[in-house]
Amino acid sequence: MKRGKFYRWLWMSEENALTETRKKKLDRAMKKMPDLEKSRREIRKLSELLSERDYHFRPGFVDRTMNRIASQVIQSQNAELFPGIAPAFKWISIAGVAALFILVFSFYLSQGSLSIESFFGTNSFSDDNLISYLLYQN
Repeated sequence: MKRGKFYRWLWMSEENALTETRKKKLDRAMKKMPDLEKSRREIRKLSELLSERDYHFRPGFVDRTMNRIASQVIQSQNAELFPGIAPAFKWISIAGVAALFILVFSFYLSQGSLSIESFFGTNSFSDDNLISYLLYQN
C-alpha cells in the first residue's frame, strides 16, 4: 500500500474516523514502518497545539462562507459547455459500434474474407509481382 494512504489514516485516527478494518491495517503497517509511529507522535503534538487555540470569527462568518461556496458551485455548474453530452455519448458510441459491426459484416459478405486486401479492394501481391511493378514503373 502507499504511504500517503497511511498518513491520511493517521490523521483520521486522531479524529476517531477510522473503521475497525482500517485501524487493524494501520496497526500492521506501523509495525512494518517505524517512521509511521514518529509521524503519529508529530500529528498528536499538532493536534494538541491546534486544540488549545481559540478561534474568533466576525459575526456572520458561517453565512458568508456558505454563500460563497454556493456561488462557486453555481459557477462551476454553469461553466460546463455541453452538460448533456455525457449521457448522449453512451448512445452515440453504441450506434457507432453497431455501424462499424455492420460495415465489417458487409465486407465479409461481399468479399468472402476479412483480409486487408478485401477492405481496400486490392489484390494480394507476391514478392515477384511487387518487384517487377517497381522496376518497370516510369
